Amino acid sequence: FKQWNKGIQLAQGKYIWIAESDDYCEPTFVETLVPVLDTNSSVGISYCRSKFIDEQGNFLRDDIIRNFSFAGDYWSRDFVVEGMEIIKKYLYHNNIIPNASAVIFRKSLFFLVKGIPSSMKQCGDWWLWIKILSMSDLAYSVKCLNVFRCHMQTTRVIDTIEKLFQRTKEELM
Repeated sequence: FKQWNKGIQLAQGKYIWIAESDDYCEPTFVETLVPVLDTNSSVGISYCRSKFIDEQGNFLRDDIIRNFSFAGDYWSRDFVVEGMEIIKKYLYHNNIIPNASAVIFRKSLFFLVKGIPSSMKQCGDWWLWIKILSMSDLAYSVKCLNVFRCHMQTTRVIDTIEKLFQRTKEELM
């Protein structure tokens, strides 16, 4: 997350998209998510559904399956919702934004929260979403416009006791 902070400091636009590692998006990603930010000044985060693929590009799952099991059919349609409602109902318990590459957010709000703490190694995105949504609303598109590649080198893989302790510590922050 140190690199996120550095990159966002250098970014020129008013919106931020973190295109991580070997993730990618559909050609309509920006044209779908940005207009919601442009037309609704209360929206701080706009994101879409993601699909997960393996190292060879084979489909693994759709993130909507995970969200359905957690929150019913809330994610079956586009919506804009108050940020504090999302925090209280969902983000307090679970990071319902499963992939940072599926998100476009306002750079001004990032600066208001003073970036992500440098101690964060695994949950900085979750921390950032909560901070931004405590001041703004969330927009969601049910369109699957983002692709997350899963492999053993991702930070999601907890394969040592040190990573488990780090993750636990960050989840308690």
